[in-house]
Amino acid sequence: MSKPFFVFTAYKTSFKVLVKNLESLSVTQIQNIQEFVSTRKGLFDFNTYSFVIQKR
Repeated sequence: MSKPFFVFTAYKTSFKVLVKNLESLSVTQIQNIQEFVSTRKGLFDFNTYSFVIQKR
């Protein structure tokens, strides 16, 4: 099982996170990432394999 490889970009009020190896992750791992993003009221974009969450 692969581990997620994240690339973070920090902005003034948010973080954009690129999941470099999304295609090699298991469905369970992707669901865990989606749950985290949802909990933080973020947006997951499967077209770009990235998500955005607000800074706390």
